[in-house]
Amino acid sequence: GLVNPHWDSVYVKDPDAVRKLRLVRDNVHLLHEAMNPKWHKPVATRKNDSIIIAGNYYGFRQAILLRLAHHGVNVALYGPKPPTWAAPEVVSRYSGKYIVRTEKSRIFGEGLACLNSFALAEGNSINCRAFEIAGAGGLQLIEYRPTVAECFEPGKEVLDFSTFDELLGHIDRAKRFPAEVDAVRLAGAKRALAEHTYRHRLELILKQLG
Repeated sequence: GLVNPHWDSVYVKDPDAVRKLRLVRDNVHLLHEAMNPKWHKPVATRKNDSIIIAGNYYGFRQAILLRLAHHGVNVALYGPKPPTWAAPEVVSRYSGKYIVRTEKSRIFGEGLACLNSFALAEGNSINCRAFEIAGAGGLQLIEYRPTVAECFEPGKEVLDFSTFDELLGHIDRAKRFPAEVDAVRLAGAKRALAEHTYRHRLELILKQLG
């Protein structure tokens, strides 16, 4: 596994895991996930009032989207078919579409905002969707964790939230002040394309390996 002494270098996306692994080896580095700029780029502008959620339907994600739905928020779901144990409200909001590449960017760009929450096991790290949403020019509502600030400036490039009320406040702001949040979309896309592509990650690895 990761503690195998024969690896030249080990890269993980959670800074807390980096610190822990450095107790047993020195050649451990932080490496965030990334996005492909050929696919994840601004290709559309807002056309609807949907909160876009893409991905699997693990328990926590279902719980937060159900709470949003119960507050009258228009939620649109993309990804694999919901599991047999999914809540009826989840199944009814499933679009029937598994989106990839440029089509994913179009959906992200056309929505009012894109919700990015994390499974309980995610720890202090962020997923590749954080970079895909930003690169696509989507308005990203991202669940707070300290790592977010290492990749994006909260409030200017993404809108982070720690409470449900904060999340609802961001959604209300997006509806009432579209021009204001358009600046967040633009700044997030600019940052993602400038710093968070796979090319950037590969260049870092090659530099460290010499």
